[in-house]
Amino acid sequence: LIHGGGFAFGSARNHRALGMHLAQLTGRRLWIPEYRLAPEHPFPAGVEDVRAVYEEALMFNGDVVVVGDSAGGNLAAGVVQHARDTGWALPSSLVLLSPWLDLAPDSASNACDQHEISWFDREDMLAYMHHYLGQQAPEDPVASPLRGNWSGFPPTYLEASVDEYLWPDAEQAHALLAAAGGQIQFRTEEKALHGWQL
Repeated sequence: LIHGGGFAFGSARNHRALGMHLAQLTGRRLWIPEYRLAPEHPFPAGVEDVRAVYEEALMFNGDVVVVGDSAGGNLAAGVVQHARDTGWALPSSLVLLSPWLDLAPDSASNACDQHEISWFDREDMLAYMHHYLGQQAPEDPVASPLRGNWSGFPPTYLEASVDEYLWPDAEQAHALLAAAGGQIQFRTEEKALHGWQL
């Protein structure tokens, strides 16, 4: 389980309850990477940490399910793209919970800017993006997996609320996976704010 938090906060501690619930439901061992956080450790530190943990998990047990919420969903989708492109074994499945997949200022989520019903807004998203990326281009698919290649993904469960700020990211990911012929289950939640899964 790769935790969210805008790449700047969050930890295994605040995602432990969600992780333990998933572990109990599936009977699987739980790993929650404590990846380095921005702005003290900007991009690509978190990406490198998650890749290293995924590689270790593959050596420990080849049947790995990758789960990520919000910014963790970004890192989860990115590790799948990296695994596919480098010849690593893919996870047996991927779970994306309200993922933040496009960090660019002109992303669809930023264009919608649902600040009337969201506890954070476009300015917050831009601030987190700058803390994380610094001078790196947000259009880089390593930073914004939505702008990368979505072919060859494992079976994917995608979940988001139609009323949350990042709904357009989830909607676009669903379209890309479907266009690539991926096996996908897309669940939507009504009248829920971002992070309700926790």
